[in-house]
Amino acid sequence: MTNGEMLKIAIANQKGGTGKTTTSLILSYLLSSKNYNVLAIDLDPQASLTLALGYDPDEVEKSITNVFSEYIAFYDKRLRREKPELTIEDVKVRVGFMDVEFDFIPSNPRLEAYNLQLGAMVGGERLLYRVLDDVSGYDIIIIDTQPTLSKLVINALVAADRILAPVELSYLSIGGLTLLLSTVADVKELYNKNLSWLGILPIKYEKRSKNTKKNLERLKILEKHVKIYPPVPKSVALERLIVERISINELVKKLKSAKDVLFAYENVVRDIEELIMR
Repeated sequence: MTNGEMLKIAIANQKGGTGKTTTSLILSYLLSSKNYNVLAIDLDPQASLTLALGYDPDEVEKSITNVFSEYIAFYDKRLRREKPELTIEDVKVRVGFMDVEFDFIPSNPRLEAYNLQLGAMVGGERLLYRVLDDVSGYDIIIIDTQPTLSKLVINALVAADRILAPVELSYLSIGGLTLLLSTVADVKELYNKNLSWLGILPIKYEKRSKNTKKNLERLKILEKHVKIYPPVPKSVALERLIVERISINELVKKLKSAKDVLFAYENVVRDIEELIMR
């Protein structure tokens, strides 16, 4: 963004197994490889992104949980003229993933307690917004969320500029999108008028499967409300990418389907680049 603002994207879907963490990781990788300054935040108590980047959630010294604890104490005291003692800057770690590096905020299971605590707080839905208001120097922040419409997920939506929803091409996953659309509309009306959709990203597409094709057609009914990206093919490429840390260029040479997977994510990256450059 030419005005110096960061673009904040929440990767969200209340259904599990829809590829949120993989999408967060791949987008962080691709954007970093294009020399954008990226901050990835794991806002999921299951800490899947933390694990994927090689950290033990139970052993990380500082996490987003510690930042939340400090900010809650800070605002309870109403010390408006000072900064909290612990910020994102103190917790971030520089991670290497394949041939790129980006900044990362880990999570741990203790973060789950904040779903209760934030619900009991006046203004609890704005805690992450306050945390990120003290962050600067990034082109984009990617927020990986948990598979439920919890108070933590609402925090991500209140703090974000855009939402991207990966969705598995199954009957139940697509049916659950109605609730997500409604929740995003409510958050936009009540808390964050700047929130809008980046789009819905279908995953695990099998072109030879009649059910998958039928579900993709069902999903496209939503196009009048939100952009539907070309689907990510079902492939072992993403698992190999994460587990073996093979570079994408190397993987494309070894695995035919990797090129199609890369193309699908590049569609999203192009839209993100356009928003950054506005």
